[in-house]
Amino acid sequence: MAEKPAQSVAPELRPRYTVEYREIQPYGELPDLPIVLKNNARKQSVEALNQLLADTMTLSDMYKKHQWRMSGATFYQLHLLLDNRNEEQAALVDLIAERIMALGGISITMVPDGAEMTRIPRPPKGREDVPSQLSRLLEAHEIILRQAHEGADAADESSDDSSNDLPVSNVIRGASRKCGSSPSISPPPNLFVRRFESVESNVASDRGRAPSSLAHGFLTI
Repeated sequence: MAEKPAQSVAPELRPRYTVEYREIQPYGELPDLPIVLKNNARKQSVEALNQLLADTMTLSDMYKKHQWRMSGATFYQLHLLLDNRNEEQAALVDLIAERIMALGGISITMVPDGAEMTRIPRPPKGREDVPSQLSRLLEAHEIILRQAHEGADAADESSDDSSNDLPVSNVIRGASRKCGSSPSISPPPNLFVRRFESVESNVASDRGRAPSSLAHGFLTI
């Protein structure tokens, strides 16, 4: 039986495997939105939230890195603790990004973008000892806590209530609300309890506020 000749397909009916990439909203530009807030207030909140987002993305990655590299007598407890913390930071990343988009802004999403913006020092690729790993996490929390206070204050001054509430409820007060849960996870040595208490006390005193129980919450969840 003779083969039927192949039928030609009109070009407009052929599937398109390649497209011309088009950017429809440049990073840093905001469209006009009917949400009461002035454009300069929205832009200020978007910039502050993107900085908080970059640092939170980095902290989440650090928790996963240190969870994989953890060792020693307290491996099991710390492994569970850091995994729990990684999941919490990942959830916070979504909350921050959603608020940025609600303001009409563009949230950073790619790891290279976060690496360019973050204020958290980059840890080495190799393995560090346990005290070094935990100290890096404490330092990262202090950086984020300062950014959260600054962003919340700026949002409050511009009457951006939702952008004020997000860092206050989920970063500044978040740890103290969770304090005491998951008692099966034992805290690390008292050295780190004292170190993290001093972090929160320093941030609070710098801003004229009473310290929260962020340190205890970090260690006991």
